[in-house]
Amino acid sequence: MPVSIQHAPEQAMADNIVAQPQPKTLSSTNGLILTFLSALIAATVFMFHPNVLQDGDTGWHLAAGRYIIEHLQIPSTDPFSYTFHGRPWVAHEWLAEVVMHGIFATLGWPGLMLVFGLFFGLVIAIISLYAQRWLTPVTATSIAALCFFGLLPATLVRPHVLVWVFLACWVVAMLRARERNTAPSLWLAMMMLAWANLHGSYAIGLFLSAVFALDALVSTPRPSPRSAYIEIIKQWALFGLVCLLAAIATPSGVEGLMFPLTVSTMKTLSMISEWHSTNFTSISYFSFALYLGLFACLFRNVRIPVVRLLLIIFLLHMALTHVRHQAVFLIVTSLILIEPLGRAYLREGELPRPDILSTVARHWHHYRWLLAALALAPTGLIFARLLTPMQRPDSDGSPSKAISKLPAALRTQPGFNEYGKGGALIYAGIPVFIDGRADMYGDKFMQEYFDITSADDLRKWRVADKKWHFRWSLLPPEHKLTKYMDREPGWKRFYADKWAVIHIRQEPIKASAKADQIRTRLR
Repeated sequence: MPVSIQHAPEQAMADNIVAQPQPKTLSSTNGLILTFLSALIAATVFMFHPNVLQDGDTGWHLAAGRYIIEHLQIPSTDPFSYTFHGRPWVAHEWLAEVVMHGIFATLGWPGLMLVFGLFFGLVIAIISLYAQRWLTPVTATSIAALCFFGLLPATLVRPHVLVWVFLACWVVAMLRARERNTAPSLWLAMMMLAWANLHGSYAIGLFLSAVFALDALVSTPRPSPRSAYIEIIKQWALFGLVCLLAAIATPSGVEGLMFPLTVSTMKTLSMISEWHSTNFTSISYFSFALYLGLFACLFRNVRIPVVRLLLIIFLLHMALTHVRHQAVFLIVTSLILIEPLGRAYLREGELPRPDILSTVARHWHHYRWLLAALALAPTGLIFARLLTPMQRPDSDGSPSKAISKLPAALRTQPGFNEYGKGGALIYAGIPVFIDGRADMYGDKFMQEYFDITSADDLRKWRVADKKWHFRWSLLPPEHKLTKYMDREPGWKRFYADKWAVIHIRQEPIKASAKADQIRTRLR
């Protein structure tokens, strides 16, 4: 005979209370606080970490912005090197460079770190907010934290950090449009217009638009009338056309569309650190994020639509091929995986969750004190960053002290510099042999440079010296060319520190038409 167990009235009441769902306001409050804290931590790390200023390319970006503002025009030829002076070159990232110079001229290095830090924090906030539509606040914040750690190695004061926000917003807009079974708003073309003038990665935005258009076609329920497919094609084609028109509204015009492809297919890119293949010989932030993401997808039956799965595989290939593309993979893939993860780990009836920002906007009176309290922290952080003195520290990419030791008489004379130090020289107003604008120099010149610096003797150096008539050199202390220069007749080590070594020619250069031409160009 079965035994029936009767619960006490008090116990039944307690069970009923536990079974009731948590108020939405409480969930939104927790989500808002976690999002704010993760974004604030990300911004703080960027604002106060001196390594974000160590990249040499920051120098030539600032110099380009200075040139544009002083001349009130975007350069169409190279104004910074003596080797390619006057040859065609378009500042593809001109808008970012103008913004960078304007901030630097007004607020100095602290201002640059502040603005870039806020943009970095905003990227983390976007990922966290979107994730909370499909995941619990804690899980959503964890995904944002993984992206934060994975993006850390690429956090530099360079234009690509500014457009991470555009990339994250673009992907969210694509995903939300697919939820509504419509094409994205045509107003996104304004974002594309700004993106195309800030950084060459806007091509990824156009590519993603085509991918999600294909996703809309493939995901259309079958059987569907032909008119349904035609309507999808019309909507997405119109959106794509408007965005394409916005994308060519740049100094490069239509040719700018090929710029990212041209750069990524250069044969000498593999010799530049940020274009190296991803290294898995040790655990890195990126590899940890990748392994954890694989575990989360394989542990449960995470089902990803076929077109989006192919996109993830393609972006993974890009990230494994070039370190530079790891950030794109992390941002895009994390946002795409959020919905499939939510459907695999949470009950279907709970999805999607209410949008936090919409909830706060509708019930702002419930959050007014919380919002006021949260606003105090970033305000204090901004003042702390601006009021704390900061000078760009010496580094391999910015050996400022060594450059300051270069005699004034030699600053207008041709010199040989290491690739990564070119940006710092340009920022100091010194014409360079080479710098980070690999797209302008091209494969042939880049290969000549790498042949000089990687050779086991000075024969290639002497050939280049005979052509360019070097008067000085700026090289890393540990470089083998530096050791050869120490023994080269007619050259003397003039200055050395932890980051750079300067050699100066002691013997006069024989007069020649080529030497006179170079000296005239540098005046």
